[in-house]
Amino acid sequence: MDVASGDERGTTERVLTVLGLLQQRQFWTGPELADRLGVTPRTVRRDVERLRTLGYPVLASQVGDATSASS
Repeated sequence: MDVASGDERGTTERVLTVLGLLQQRQFWTGPELADRLGVTPRTVRRDVERLRTLGYPVLASQVGDATSASS
């Protein structure tokens, strides 16, 4: 296994974890998700964008810095 495929698997697992967290609780702050995942808020923003690209309706607001998933 090369490094790129290992990194990709880590990203995929983390994105699926973000999806699961958003399904458990509707509102999260970026820093809360980052803390929970052990990554930076910037990485959370990238992961949320990946979910959007895949068609998941993830909404975000800078008011209170909350991230949520539509039902």
